[in-house]
Amino acid sequence: MNKIFISYSSKNADWVKSWLVPKLESHGVPAHVDYRDFEIGVPSVINMERAVEQCAKTILVCVRPIGSTANGPSSKPSCCKRRIPLA
Repeated sequence: MNKIFISYSSKNADWVKSWLVPKLESHGVPAHVDYRDFEIGVPSVINMERAVEQCAKTILVCVRPIGSTANGPSSKPSCCKRRIPLA
């Protein structure tokens, strides 16, 4: 099965590492994540572009900041505003 690239904010790193990646991989879905699959010394944006191109699918983990009540596109976390164009 082709890998799935997981893009996430550092604020969600613990959840991605401790829950999402193990859950996917325990069901036979290989994940492509920065902390183990990105090439050292290459800018993150280049590694992200390569991952999007090489992986079958991309999961973009975006969560609204705690306490946010705004609706609409402007309420997306800043990491999503930067990463959605890559996907």
